[in-house]
Amino acid sequence: MKIQIVQLGRIGDMILATPMFSAIKHKFPQSHIDIITGTKNFTIISQNPNIHKVKILDKNPLKLFGFVMNNLKENYDYHIDPKDHYSSESKLLALITKAKVKIGYNKPNSKIFSIALPSDTENKGLHYTQRCFNALAPLGIEMPDFIPKPELYPSETARQNVKYYLYKYLINKEIVLINISASMPHKMWQTEKWILALNEIKSAKYTFIISSAPKERNIAKNIAEQTNSLLFEPNSLDEVMHLIKHCSLLITPDTSLVHIAAAFNIPLIGIFSGLDEFYSKFRPLSDKYLTIRASNGYDSIHSVEHLRLVQAWEEFHKKYK
Repeated sequence: MKIQIVQLGRIGDMILATPMFSAIKHKFPQSHIDIITGTKNFTIISQNPNIHKVKILDKNPLKLFGFVMNNLKENYDYHIDPKDHYSSESKLLALITKAKVKIGYNKPNSKIFSIALPSDTENKGLHYTQRCFNALAPLGIEMPDFIPKPELYPSETARQNVKYYLYKYLINKEIVLINISASMPHKMWQTEKWILALNEIKSAKYTFIISSAPKERNIAKNIAEQTNSLLFEPNSLDEVMHLIKHCSLLITPDTSLVHIAAAFNIPLIGIFSGLDEFYSKFRPLSDKYLTIRASNGYDSIHSVEHLRLVQAWEEFHKKYK
């Protein structure tokens, strides 16, 4: 059986979709699963043993033409696009794919997909992973009673680099990793609040490590200096994954690292917006977590005061330690 799955979304979306792949393999061990990815999220599944082929959709005109021609040569049993809303890219990919069955969201009066998926309105309250599993029901694959955690396979090179980092700084205490970055400025916490909060919660029991995306490196360095913390400057997301595996706790705004923590069941304190529907869709899946939410309806976390993190730190240790 040949199956093609479309996952062009953000890195976090790809992470949360990974339980789909193993579920298919469990049901159909001999299946070949090809994934159409974007240019930024493909690395998440580059080491995934359940994937036969990763097909990167690059919108450069020349590369796009080559992609279309190569895709038209393939014949699939199933073409699956788990999106629950209309997308012109989804429509295009369905049209240029030869498949016996096409599963995806049809907008009103459209029949691009032979099996239609529920809309985002109908999926209200469901986690993103649950929405992905809706697309597997026609294959006879049902959602488990629990929401499956993501499945990640970071590289051996990244593991060795993180091992060297831990050895270099002689880290032998429990690690608290603080990620300051997020996908958009309104999802990032202010520098002065990180400094105030971390200086109040610092404990000799832990090694505090500050990490960030490359464009926030100077901010991360400043926070590390002002809080007497270590600085971690990863070369890849795989290195971040391996460091998270070593942590006792991850503190982060709402970003893909929330879902990386879930993959390894690492405890989490997350800072989220006040958008309830977004939170229910992307809420943490680690067994142990606390979330700090902005005021109801606010899409920014800038209104969250530093004492909220101090309180969450104390509550977390009372609840889980």
